[in-house]
Amino acid sequence: MPRYGFDLPFCPGAEPDDGLLDVRIYHGIGRLGMLWHVLRLKLGLPIGVAEVTVFRTSAVSVRVVDGGFPAEFQYDGDPGGPLPLRVQVEPGSLCLLTRA
Repeated sequence: MPRYGFDLPFCPGAEPDDGLLDVRIYHGIGRLGMLWHVLRLKLGLPIGVAEVTVFRTSAVSVRVVDGGFPAEFQYDGDPGGPLPLRVQVEPGSLCLLTRA
């Protein structure tokens, strides 16, 4: 979906039926940096390319690289469990109800 919480355009151009995940990776920007990023999204300003990697794929795996601390994932704001995590598209398996 192109928009997420508070109607922020986190993934402009994302399509729920294209068979792809729109992935964003934020590179060590911290809480203050994330707040600045959200403000730029809300104002429609461009994002910094050095701090965010954006790509589309049919599957993605997420894991802790350095092993220095346990990490957990969340989905739509709810706790999901410990990493690693693998997400893949299952075409035609989700029905969406959207406003016209």
